[in-house]
Amino acid sequence: MLENTSIWKVEKESYAVIINGYGAELVVFRGKLGGLVVIDFEFVSEQAKNAFTASAICLADATQVIFIAGGKLADKSYIGKVVEFARYRYTALTK
Repeated sequence: MLENTSIWKVEKESYAVIINGYGAELVVFRGKLGGLVVIDFEFVSEQAKNAFTASAICLADATQVIFIAGGKLADKSYIGKVVEFARYRYTALTK
């Protein structure tokens, strides 16, 4: 007998980029999370992280924001999270 389970999936494309000299992963979400774009910066040290100034292309700082971390967005939609995104002054990006 098969269990009735739902499959959680997140549709996204990831790109390795350099922004103002810092390595980052640019993640463009598709499907139900279409409109959400996240830039995840990587730092070689705590000192580099503390010296970082966000570029103008960074619209909101989601550092340590629980609802967006890890797999928390699996099986969610942008519309379902719009209130939470708005708290961080984030609006959906469109073509």
